Amino acid sequence: MGGKNKQRTKGNVRPSSSGRAAELLAKERGTVPGFIGFGTSQSDLGYVPAVQGAEEIDSLVDADFRMVLRKLSKRDIITKLKAMQEFGTMCKEREAEVVKGVLPYWPRIYCKISLDHDRRVREATQQSFEQLILKVKKHLAPYLKSIMGYWLIAQCDTYSPAASAAKEAFEKAFPSSKQPEALAFCKDEILNVLQDHLLKETPDTLSDPHIDDSDAVVCPALWEAVLCAIATIEDCWSHVNARKGVLPKLWTVLREGGRGLATVIYPNILPFISKVPPGITEPRLEYFRTFFSSIIQGLSNERALASPSESSAIITAFMECLRFVVLQKTGEDEWRQMHQMLIYEQLIPLTDAVLQEPRLQHGPLFYQIAETLSSWEAKAEVSSDDNTNEVYQKLLSNFWDRLLKMCILHVDKLEADEKTLFAISDMLEVLQNPKTVTKLSIRKSLKVKFSDEDESERNMESGKMTEVRSSTDSEIQADLQYSSILRKEPLENLVCNLSELSIVYVNEQKSEQHLKFLSALLNNFSSNRVFQVLLEQGTNTSCPLAESQEDIKVNNENPSVQFLYMNLITWLKEDWRTDMHFLVDILYSVLNCCNSNDERKIILDDLTKMDLKWIVFLQIIQKDLIVPDLFAAFFVFLSLQVLISAVSDLLSTLLEADIESGCLVGAYVEHVMPNRTEWEKLREALSAEWMHKPLLEGRLSMNCEHLGSCVKLCGTTKLPGHLCTSALLSKMVLLILENDMVKGNEEAERKKMDNITVNFVGFFLVAELLYSLQWIEELENPPYLLLEYLHMLEEMGITYEKFSALSNTTNLQQTIFDRSEEHGRLWSLTLAKVIHGENAVSCEMKKLFKTSEGYLNTVAYDLLSKICIANIDDTTSENHSLYHVPLVQIFACVSCDLASALSAYFEPAAPKTTENLPVNLVSEWKEFFSEGIHNLLLPLLVKITGETKTAAEGSFQNSVLTSLGEALTYISRDQLLNHKLPAKFVAGQKTNLPDNLQTLLNTLSPLLLFRARSVQISVYHMLYKLMPELPKFDDEDLKSYGDEEEELALYLRVLYSQYLRRTKSLNRLLYHLFRLMPENPVFSGVTSEVPNKDTKTFFTEELHLDVKGTGALSSQIPHLACSVYHITLKDLPAMVRLWWNSCEKRVFNVVDKFTSKYVSSVLSSQEISSVQTSTQLFNGMTVKARSAAREVIATYSVDDIFIELIIQLPSNYPLGSITVESGKRVGVAVQQWRNWMLQLSTYLTHQNGSIMEGLSLWKNNVDKRFEGIEDCMICFSVIHGSNYSLPKKACRTCKKKFHSACLMKMDKNFQSVQRCLEKEVDSAKDLFSEASGERYWVNNLASGCHNKEQMEKISAAKKEE
Repeated sequence: MGGKNKQRTKGNVRPSSSGRAAELLAKERGTVPGFIGFGTSQSDLGYVPAVQGAEEIDSLVDADFRMVLRKLSKRDIITKLKAMQEFGTMCKEREAEVVKGVLPYWPRIYCKISLDHDRRVREATQQSFEQLILKVKKHLAPYLKSIMGYWLIAQCDTYSPAASAAKEAFEKAFPSSKQPEALAFCKDEILNVLQDHLLKETPDTLSDPHIDDSDAVVCPALWEAVLCAIATIEDCWSHVNARKGVLPKLWTVLREGGRGLATVIYPNILPFISKVPPGITEPRLEYFRTFFSSIIQGLSNERALASPSESSAIITAFMECLRFVVLQKTGEDEWRQMHQMLIYEQLIPLTDAVLQEPRLQHGPLFYQIAETLSSWEAKAEVSSDDNTNEVYQKLLSNFWDRLLKMCILHVDKLEADEKTLFAISDMLEVLQNPKTVTKLSIRKSLKVKFSDEDESERNMESGKMTEVRSSTDSEIQADLQYSSILRKEPLENLVCNLSELSIVYVNEQKSEQHLKFLSALLNNFSSNRVFQVLLEQGTNTSCPLAESQEDIKVNNENPSVQFLYMNLITWLKEDWRTDMHFLVDILYSVLNCCNSNDERKIILDDLTKMDLKWIVFLQIIQKDLIVPDLFAAFFVFLSLQVLISAVSDLLSTLLEADIESGCLVGAYVEHVMPNRTEWEKLREALSAEWMHKPLLEGRLSMNCEHLGSCVKLCGTTKLPGHLCTSALLSKMVLLILENDMVKGNEEAERKKMDNITVNFVGFFLVAELLYSLQWIEELENPPYLLLEYLHMLEEMGITYEKFSALSNTTNLQQTIFDRSEEHGRLWSLTLAKVIHGENAVSCEMKKLFKTSEGYLNTVAYDLLSKICIANIDDTTSENHSLYHVPLVQIFACVSCDLASALSAYFEPAAPKTTENLPVNLVSEWKEFFSEGIHNLLLPLLVKITGETKTAAEGSFQNSVLTSLGEALTYISRDQLLNHKLPAKFVAGQKTNLPDNLQTLLNTLSPLLLFRARSVQISVYHMLYKLMPELPKFDDEDLKSYGDEEEELALYLRVLYSQYLRRTKSLNRLLYHLFRLMPENPVFSGVTSEVPNKDTKTFFTEELHLDVKGTGALSSQIPHLACSVYHITLKDLPAMVRLWWNSCEKRVFNVVDKFTSKYVSSVLSSQEISSVQTSTQLFNGMTVKARSAAREVIATYSVDDIFIELIIQLPSNYPLGSITVESGKRVGVAVQQWRNWMLQLSTYLTHQNGSIMEGLSLWKNNVDKRFEGIEDCMICFSVIHGSNYSLPKKACRTCKKKFHSACLMKMDKNFQSVQRCLEKEVDSAKDLFSEASGERYWVNNLASGCHNKEQMEKISAAKKEE
């Protein structure tokens, strides 16, 4: 073998002795052993193989790959990361044969490095693995079992990018259909890996030793483990010294603010302290003092202050724990001491710290305090035997007392900090009404709800302006009423005290920050009490009051108005002020406290007459536009009125000057009037929503203009500029005309005025005003703001009627006509309104207008008729963005209407209708045109409803749905079944239906709840056509009944009834119906039948659900409820009767009274009529009915047997039981007769069906009896009462036959039956099982039936039971 240090000859490739030994071993065993050190549990990543064949295999690996694989065994993170990235690049760039050489080494490397501590390495590993898979593909299969377990673990990596990369690699390796097979192939290896990780691996082998509990990766798992341990291990605290090993570390973490992990740690604090045993927390007072003080100290940590999420988590945890501690009842004295400590030493100091720290002022503390107060107030308002309410009342009193003292300390100083003052104001606003606060910084995951607290949630405001014409109660007053009385009084006291302090500093020290603070307080607490307190502190008398002001001050009892004239106006007149916005806020607070809009108008009118800066008025208008409130519309019009009044005053001054002012007035009007371009921009700014209504009503035709893909809706908070401008300038024109009428100027000068002002400008301006009014009129639902605008015009006399009385309107009409010819659209509608409302319009203009209108409508309809069917495909397949273009929608509506009209025409296909039509036209329509149209319209309905889930009743979008739905009501059942909708299935849905039919039901059924009524009704009609198709697919469920040859309809009725009973669906339906049905269901509409003296009700008149129905929902919904109740009673009488009998007494009586009064007579008449008109023939039985007596008489005769039965319907049919009385009887034994009467009574009472169906079933039963078929010895009937089958399962010993269903029922009730059996049956119990019960009863019942007498005995016992 040579010496130990002997140098090997260069180029010698002969294997070493160990290699030869391996070769011999291989020859003996016939296999090549695996590689040493490639087990996945080894920590060494040794690359070089050490067994026979290793050198040959190693030589197959490319030199570059060998270098990279060696680098992957290094411990340095950067080295491994770069090596793995290089490996992925090489797998992507090298040839497949070269990459395959790496496969023997990859499982060992992958299984180790996929669990690396560094997440970047794990991500790079999965990305490189993907490149390897793409290159080697199926050649990975021999190594799949070695890596599959770790591959699945990698897909659950806590680092999302690594997990995503692993999943992507898995999907690249296996298609979706092959993934289950791959997992099944490797299931044993997967389970072994998981078992090793759960039972063998330790934290030392799986964790990074350099990571401690302060790491962001470890901390969540650490706290989760802690909470799990203390919650599940009962004696866990006995294994540690909590005072030395737990609490000091907890205090340190809290004092350091969570060390940058507050969002992870602090949500776990409350669950943790709730599980600390009482012995560890003693003495409780000191324990919780240290606990809460540590949290407050941690909040001052700079890292916590710099992060809003960190500080929010700390504050939220503090408040949650505080509420928890308050709830912990102890001795009364200790409880009160604990409450006092929490308020005096913890909550108030924390609040004080937050008020002084700007970075915390917008956090969740104020909201949390408000929520906490609500829970305390709820407990304080409820009396209790243990005086709990008094404890909470004292707790609240302590809070408000300390809060008042704290706030006074900040306010009662000349150099008060302005930010702190505003923070106090914000805090009080939140405490007053927390529902108005936008809780952006509060995460739902941080919220804790205590089980014994009031769980009612306070709804956030929707943010939409409440549109009210006049409001006597302000929003703030409503919010105060919302608050608890225990909060309202102390909160008002606090505000009054702070307001009193502030006004003193304002009056005596001229403190600007206190005035701003007062403005903020009044903005949120504008009540008469607060203004009364301000008045009592003295009045600023540095400026004398005007006469009108003095009168209001003396006569007006409203303290807010008195404060306005005694203080606010003085501040508004101070010349040195440049910032007036907070004074305008005070003005709004005063107006909030006014009793009516008239009082507000008087105040603002007075302000316009005072010598105030224009900036005041501008800021009033600006505030209204930026911050709309409850009477925002009032201020919009008030601002407009102020502007109109100011311009009117100026114009009046000019008119009252000398005669030369005529030229001056004309020049003035021309100067202030917008030019042509500006007018066009104002008109373009108006919402195009106005087009919807005239287009749909056919008053407007547009076939040459493109409107774009988006229609801007009309705003609700801002008055359009066109409306304001036209109103202002029209008022000027009317003033000039009125002045001419009153002054009586000389003729020449008056004509000059007319020529310059009215003719040139006046008609133009009034035309613009009429344009604005027409725009409002065409809106389908004009906002309240626009309705108030119309009201303002009426009050100010800016009307077309007034202009007509002052001037000739011929030129105005000509102006509008010219605009209509030039622009069309809304100008045409304006012209139509003027022409139809004006008697003096020239005949030529009326004639021209009528001709033009008729021509356009005819051409449009003619053109649409020709292109509708040809282009309907284009309509449905165009770009989806065009669906919102009005012209496209109008085209869709008319196309669908045409399709509906044609379908309605061809649907009856009566001979009189078709005899004059071309040959094959009807068949071509049904087979080609109708199918093509509906195959396009059905997917269009699904698409539009998917994009318009919030379509409101009456909207323009709903008009398209209405026409589309109307057209789809004519779709045939075959067209529905052959639909082209995309597949839609529900996970876990069990069904026997074909995929096509199930898709249709899954698509259409949810649309029954769509908001638009037209869609609901259209889908109802389509689903109604599908109902007959469903029963035949339920045959799978019928196999349990055994007798497949019986009639399916009878079986299915039983199955459906059992389903309704099991799910209690019918019970819920009936309760809802009685909530919807009116107490007096009298029908007030037009009836189709000949009128008679009987009262028409919703039960006597049929309801027609039309997509385009014009009936009011207020009557249709009750009518629909009554119709459903009528159908339910008719088709499911037994189930309704069962529900009725189970109702409580009050409901029982209501249902009985209502049904007897309105429904029973209708159903009885229909039942009797169905018997009289029935064409069903019975061999040997005749059926007659007497409507007056509500009786049905059945006469059965066969051979010498004659039977007469009298069926009597109760007055409250079908709630009451039907009685069966005996008539004539010949040839039937008494016992048999009684059995038959009982069977018929049972059929009619407990089976859902008509009298004729019950008689038919009874006759079949009697016929079978006469045919020699004996009764089932379990149910004592020939025909089974539920599935109507015959007894066919025979006993081998006694030869008697049984129903399969009866045997199965006996199978399930074996424990109760076995008491009736003899000892022989007891010995056979071991042979009985639920799965083989029927076979046992048939084959082995003989062991208990030695003779027929014993069998009769058992049957008699069953009958007696």
